[in-house]
Amino acid sequence: AGQLMNSIERIVASRGVIFCEATLLAGSFADRAVGLGILDVIVSAGDVAPDGNGAFKSFFNPSLNDGGEVAFVADFIGTSAAGADDRGLFRGDFAGGVVQIARRGQPAPDGNGKFFSFSSPPINDAGQVGVFASFSGTPQPIVDGNGIYRSDPGQASLVQIVRTGQTAPDGNGKFITFNHRSLNEAGQFAFSVQLTDTQAGSGDSRGVYV
Repeated sequence: AGQLMNSIERIVASRGVIFCEATLLAGSFADRAVGLGILDVIVSAGDVAPDGNGAFKSFFNPSLNDGGEVAFVADFIGTSAAGADDRGLFRGDFAGGVVQIARRGQPAPDGNGKFFSFSSPPINDAGQVGVFASFSGTPQPIVDGNGIYRSDPGQASLVQIVRTGQTAPDGNGKFITFNHRSLNEAGQFAFSVQLTDTQAGSGDSRGVYV
């Protein structure tokens, strides 16, 4: 039997991503709840990817907004390039289905490298999704291997917010590591960061930016 959880966070089940007022793990109880209309199933393992390349295998780090939209990371099986295109970031709801935001192997918006992995995606009530990504194939992976982006509903292109290797707004150093990140209802990001090549070394190598 399934198990009832108290949180609406981390709503991952082996049969799919599910949202409601509580979280249910996969099992007969979850199946009955779906049948009774208590739960809405957004996507299930085995469903074909939105672009037709592979089938959903497993799901990670879903987040939910007040409108019932979900942002989540997923892995695939049966893709055309095996390990080079088997993870992606998605937005979905019960009425509109699932939309691909970004996929492993897809070129970065600025052309520097390809998407490789995705961290927990926040989603605000406007349906804007925060994309926290790492990249493969960049000239200097330690320096320029991560970025923060925003996906707006109805827009195929991602909005680049900031990328490692980028110079700080005051010109003192370059961003090297993003730490805590958040997205507000206006589509703005706040993030803490470690910098390199600053004037005072470790004395001024950390900051918080919006």
